[in-house]
Amino acid sequence: LRMLQNAVGETCHLVVYEPPDVVYIDKVENETNVRMASRVGSRVPAYRTAVGKAILAWLGEEEFRLVVNAGMPPVTPHTTTDPQRLRAELDRVRRQGYAIDDRENEPEVRCVAAPVFDHTDAAVGAVSVSGLTTRMTPARVREVGPMVVRTGLDISHVLGSSRARDNGHRLPGDPV
Repeated sequence: LRMLQNAVGETCHLVVYEPPDVVYIDKVENETNVRMASRVGSRVPAYRTAVGKAILAWLGEEEFRLVVNAGMPPVTPHTTTDPQRLRAELDRVRRQGYAIDDRENEPEVRCVAAPVFDHTDAAVGAVSVSGLTTRMTPARVREVGPMVVRTGLDISHVLGSSRARDNGHRLPGDPV
């Protein structure tokens, strides 16, 4: 997480999935005076975060329904509240390899996240990079996305996942 933070200069998070939420278990802040509202130990509904969507994209229909049935109220004007829109976004995450939260959880904060897989190849967590939209532009998201995917795969490798890049397996969006 520190290596990723040093490479991108933004706040990085590590979360685990506790349905229907994600729980922040580590955070490495950026060097600026602006701080993200997240804190280690806090819970946030999975549907409105990049980390949550990065995990949900790799889980089944039962988990999707659990999250949707828990409710999808908006917390910003950009929060995804429509289950079909969320489903379409999860399809995009599977194709691209990373998820994006574009001001859905915090106003003026954009986040990019990738899943972390355990030794059974189940998505159990996610790693992310978050920053103000003035710095985390769409172009910057496209640049950071593959870095986040690689970090997620590196963590997955430590957890014994066969999806890890060292074993020759790559997620979509991971550069060759």
